[in-house]
Amino acid sequence: MSQRNLYLSDPKVQWALVSRVLTHWCLMLFCLLALSVFVRVAFYPVHQSFMEALRESLAHQVPLLVIMVMLVPVFLRDMVKLSHRFAGPMTRLRGALNELAEGKKIKKLEFRPDDFWQDAATDFNRLYAKHLELRDRCEELQKQLDSKNSENHGTVTG
Repeated sequence: MSQRNLYLSDPKVQWALVSRVLTHWCLMLFCLLALSVFVRVAFYPVHQSFMEALRESLAHQVPLLVIMVMLVPVFLRDMVKLSHRFAGPMTRLRGALNELAEGKKIKKLEFRPDDFWQDAATDFNRLYAKHLELRDRCEELQKQLDSKNSENHGTVTG
């Protein structure tokens, strides 16, 4: 199979995933920072004012914040790569169904080896084979019917 050449194979689904991951990441980061600041401020030395303790606590969180921000693109890229394993197959399945609905002949549906839902391709191919068999049988019966009609039409007029 060819290499994936689209960054997003199903943008609607994949952007929803990106949005969800970013939302969870922001919530987690906020909770982590809030808890850390709370613990440091709650146990600040008596000789230190609350604002000094808060400022010092936030200053101690800068390295964590920098690392977390640097990891966001890594998380998102990995999530998009993983989502290709289910979004790509569904895009190909939808394309095959559309072509079939338009009456076009299609190739056997195959997903990449690491893609999810290999069984969906197998099931689709079984259904498509049955469809071809029934279509051929229908055409054969239509020819027989046309032949009978032309024979009957010939005897009625002759």
